Amino acid sequence: MKTDGKMKKIFFFWLFLGGLAFFGGLAAYDLDYDQFVQRIEQNSIELIQNKGQFSANLHDYRAGMSWKNSFIETEIGLGKASAGKVNIESNTLVILTPRLPWVVAILNQSLQTKTIQYAKTYELRKRLAIIGAKRIYFSYVLAKEKYKIYQQREQNFYSQLKIIEKKFEAGSASKKDYVNFKNSYYDARLARIDIEKELENIKSILYKILGLRVTGDFLETQDINVAGLDFAYLKLQKIRLKEYISQSPYVEIIALSAKDHGINARASSMERWDNFEIGFGIESNALGNQTENFGSMRLNVPLPLTRRYDFLKKKYLALQSAALRENEVTRNNISVRATSLFTQLQTKREFIELQQENIKNKKSLVDMGKTAYESQRISSFEYLAYQNAYMDSLIKMIDAKMDYIQTQALLEETLGRVLQKGEI
Repeated sequence: MKTDGKMKKIFFFWLFLGGLAFFGGLAAYDLDYDQFVQRIEQNSIELIQNKGQFSANLHDYRAGMSWKNSFIETEIGLGKASAGKVNIESNTLVILTPRLPWVVAILNQSLQTKTIQYAKTYELRKRLAIIGAKRIYFSYVLAKEKYKIYQQREQNFYSQLKIIEKKFEAGSASKKDYVNFKNSYYDARLARIDIEKELENIKSILYKILGLRVTGDFLETQDINVAGLDFAYLKLQKIRLKEYISQSPYVEIIALSAKDHGINARASSMERWDNFEIGFGIESNALGNQTENFGSMRLNVPLPLTRRYDFLKKKYLALQSAALRENEVTRNNISVRATSLFTQLQTKREFIELQQENIKNKKSLVDMGKTAYESQRISSFEYLAYQNAYMDSLIKMIDAKMDYIQTQALLEETLGRVLQKGEI
């Protein structure tokens, strides 16, 4: 009897230590919401690459707007005059290849449009990264809650297994009952290990997203707490939802793309005269000891007899037309999807609230079952069934909350907006 009690204490001690490894055995990483967002931006490879690529694209476009290389052109001719004197002719020009002012002006419009478009695109991707990180963090928090439930369920089965084991040894319980309890205990233990693996995986993802460092065994890594980031119901009003739909960054980015295509169509018409050269210099004619110098100028003006620029203009107009149509379709798709997700959230909130009542009811059954079990009016099987039903309802509640969070994240992604306090 003393040995069994000692083994039971050892089992619960190690189970307790396992919980500490996840839930505060070491000092936690405590972040506020601003630090959370800052770490996401600093450690997102996609955001780092996009920021660099956007900057590179703008510099590349500025390079294309610049003048082509100027150069010096020299021609030297040697000849012999009738008197036997050497005749040297030279023509030295400084050749400039400027961009036409009106072409530069319209290309500057395109540059400004691209700059705004890139800034909005980066901000949108940053928001999507934050939304994704929030979803992972809530998955982590809820997985911890679920782990505690599975841990408690394992403890319950272990306690009942020890009771039925004693009864079996005393001959008051059948071998079948003992084996069934043993199987149930193993199932509970396996379920706890599965959720432990899931929790470890989610935690590793969160560590990577936030750029946190791991020292030693990963099971011994610090817990993560973000102040102010708690589960809450959506409080967004319908009128505000419509405002967010109308102000969609997806639509704004596509509209800027259409505007840029229109600017490029105008630029392609003007660029047909843009490829010209102008040179200034000195023409010298030396005959014997006599030298004559003249001012020299050369102008190379292209003759745009090619249809290249017409085709380029048609290309950009076709892209503009497609972008305008894409804008209309995207606006409607966002409206339909956002409205549907908003409605789903109301239904899922109702489910969670009903599940809370269900949990209270099952908890009452557990309390009554405990009294009945202690007075030997029901069997341990029945009492354990009440406990399992109660824990199943707790797990179902966590799953319902996770479903709510997933749907809310989809709504935020659809709107292209991180919903702030007061809205959730």
